[in-house]
Amino acid sequence: MYIYADETGNTGKDIFSPPALYGEGAIFAVEDIEPIVGPILVDLMRDMGVSRIHANELQPWKAAEIATSLLDALDASAVWDFHLTLIEKEYLATTKFVDTVFDSGENRGARWLWYNVAYFRHVLCLLIDKMLTPRNRRAFWWAYLNDDYDGVKAAVRNARTYLDRFAKDRRLINVVLDAFDFALRYPEEITLMASKRRDSYKGHTPNMVAFSSVMQGAHDFAETHHCMPVAFYHDHQSEFGKTMHEYASLFSRLRIEQPEVTRPWLPSDAKITDYELGKFSMPSSKDSLPLQAVDILLWIVQRDGDPTLATVRERILDRIDPFCISRAISEMVRMAGLKRLAETPISDEKLVRGQEIASEMEEHFQEKRRDFFRGSGYSKSHPV
Repeated sequence: MYIYADETGNTGKDIFSPPALYGEGAIFAVEDIEPIVGPILVDLMRDMGVSRIHANELQPWKAAEIATSLLDALDASAVWDFHLTLIEKEYLATTKFVDTVFDSGENRGARWLWYNVAYFRHVLCLLIDKMLTPRNRRAFWWAYLNDDYDGVKAAVRNARTYLDRFAKDRRLINVVLDAFDFALRYPEEITLMASKRRDSYKGHTPNMVAFSSVMQGAHDFAETHHCMPVAFYHDHQSEFGKTMHEYASLFSRLRIEQPEVTRPWLPSDAKITDYELGKFSMPSSKDSLPLQAVDILLWIVQRDGDPTLATVRERILDRIDPFCISRAISEMVRMAGLKRLAETPISDEKLVRGQEIASEMEEHFQEKRRDFFRGSGYSKSHPV
């Protein structure tokens, strides 16, 4: 298996600058696709008198023409897929807020169910997103990147003032208040590490979140097609190159299995594979024809609404099972969960058992809090 990945959309630390979306595209193929796409692009470069094909320098009709030729060649000669990651950059701050404040492994006031089960986590994200004013979202993000506990606490306090406005379910209100109160009283229990090293912030940016998504997508492709990864190419990246090399080395065998959108009641799972994702390198797209092919396909996918690109764009999308971090996806997960619940028959026996499990989980949560207060020497009157 061969992996070719490229990105689009300026980002880094500043997730509040345009464009609103950050994208990462990748071609996964069982065999090396350079002999397949190379001749097409070499002929084009000769005819156009250029040394590299840049999608953003092409007229839409020309990009559609080139992409059609590439897709025809790939479909005829290769087992392949196109992986797409799209991140709504500002919404990433919301998800980091939830990851920081509602991680039940660190926050004794956070409930396991609401952090580890997709449906509940997305419900939290949607609520917190409404509670964060634009100014507070920015304040939290920069405090988070600077390991500024006082800044994070200020963001939590500010968000808490909006809870009653946006949450009406008393159970949800209690979930948020318990987590907020513990985070405010005992912030030292929560790990902030974005400034531990000069480049530690990079792992929290859209760039590296999307890169991690490519790695997980590659695992899915490898296991679906029973193929062994040989090489992993990413277009040259100056700011994030070192971090990408580190991620490829450290996490190449880690596979995170996320539940499908239609099954949001299941928790995520992780395992260590018995293979790695191939030798990782970062050549310039000028020297890699398959990376130029990724650039063209990614550019087209992001241009919704251009009639010149509509047909070829739909053809690319037919090969994509995208990974997205956005408000729309969180809402989709919430609605899918409600739909599945409404359509699933629940007997009286299951309803009673469900209530018993909920009570057991709540008792375990309360006992964990009591153990913390007894063993830590802290007092519940610890000032907020």
